[in-house]
Amino acid sequence: MSIHCYTPSTVSKHKGTCDAWISIHGNVYDITNFITVHPGGEEVLVEAAGTDATVCFDSIGHSDEAYKLMNDLKIGKLSSKDE
Repeated sequence: MSIHCYTPSTVSKHKGTCDAWISIHGNVYDITNFITVHPGGEEVLVEAAGTDATVCFDSIGHSDEAYKLMNDLKIGKLSSKDE
């Protein structure tokens, strides 16, 4: 299985409720189908869509279950620069 790399610019294009990606700690996640079931509410994910959400994610304090769920949503790695 190859690892896909996405630039910050590519992630930033996925910022709608029907197409939402975020990056956290250098990983990229497709959260589109998770927005409506997020325990913390939809708004926080909609606001974070298309961005590096590491600071916001770390400030909340998530459960072990949340970290496991993230594995299912991960679609690749964040490139260190736009090319």
